[in-house]
Amino acid sequence: MAPLLLQYALGASVWLSQIHFSTALDAQIYERDVALTPPAALPGSWSYQGCYTEVGRTLNGASYSNDTTMTDESCISFCSAKGFLYAGTEYASQCFCDSTIAPGALAVNATDCSMACTGNATESCGGPNRLSLFWSGQTGPVTDPGPPNWAYVGCYTEGITGRLLGVGVSVPGGASNMTVAGCTSACQAAGYILAGCEYGGECWCENTFTNGGTIAPTTPDGLSGCSSLCNGNFSEYCGGASRLNVYNFNKTIATVTSSATASPTQTPAIKPTVGPYTYFGCQTEGNGTRALAAAATASDTMTLEACESFCGNYAYWGTEYGRECYCGNSFGQGSVAAPNSDCSMLCPGDVTEYCGAGNRLSVYFK
Repeated sequence: MAPLLLQYALGASVWLSQIHFSTALDAQIYERDVALTPPAALPGSWSYQGCYTEVGRTLNGASYSNDTTMTDESCISFCSAKGFLYAGTEYASQCFCDSTIAPGALAVNATDCSMACTGNATESCGGPNRLSLFWSGQTGPVTDPGPPNWAYVGCYTEGITGRLLGVGVSVPGGASNMTVAGCTSACQAAGYILAGCEYGGECWCENTFTNGGTIAPTTPDGLSGCSSLCNGNFSEYCGGASRLNVYNFNKTIATVTSSATASPTQTPAIKPTVGPYTYFGCQTEGNGTRALAAAATASDTMTLEACESFCGNYAYWGTEYGRECYCGNSFGQGSVAAPNSDCSMLCPGDVTEYCGAGNRLSVYFK
């Protein structure tokens, strides 16, 4: 009888374990099938935009990850504090921010964003290559029209022989906290009536325009090169490479409206040849290295001809950032071709020539 009773006992044990396994599995399936939703209440004017695809990086301004406490709200708080207009959670634990959505990113079925946030199992935090996307409700980035008593007077080039505005000042919190309001306030406190924001984090002041700077020529983006976001407020522009968003206190001085260095018939153009060199194209800098690293020089009166003269013993040379010149016999790792329109900065010594741009070189070869 013992063997028979043992068989019954073993059978009952197996049956009970199957019931337990089935119940646990059902619970897992139930938990996985619970509908995940964005938070019902979001801070301020933030709203859910849907589930979006990644395209390289759909939001590329800032990011962080948290394997235990990520929520949609914490991601929004992180991005909002940095001044970004969009926030997106991905892969349960990742958060990304930006003020624009990368071209090509598309809204897809909400079920693609099916991973629960690590900090709240009822919220959706995107999925593999999918973002739960949120928007602040604000448009931008935009050109700030100016704080009280300050008027925006245009996007200006740097001077030909020196700085357009010659006095550099720091804003509270330093360059990483740069805003239009911070720059104009700092210039006003220092006793100046002109303030210029440059390259996202620089603030320049003066009482007159100097060294031949002028209104920047309009580019296809409509911003005349003033397209760098302010480091401390990504919803507004703070100039660009050798470009300043200029503000005038109470409109107390006349502003410059045209260039004295080029006649109306002279328009900038890509120069096909310079001496024995032929135009190669617009080229990016390398990955952590110079595209052309053999020799370099810089001048506030840079021209293509001056760079060619300096680099005459090399196979390639290129002008960058308006005033810089680099030489080499080969390109550094990671340097690739860029659209010619990227090399849009004028040479300060000849405003009919292009001299690269920020992180872009107008390259010639022989």
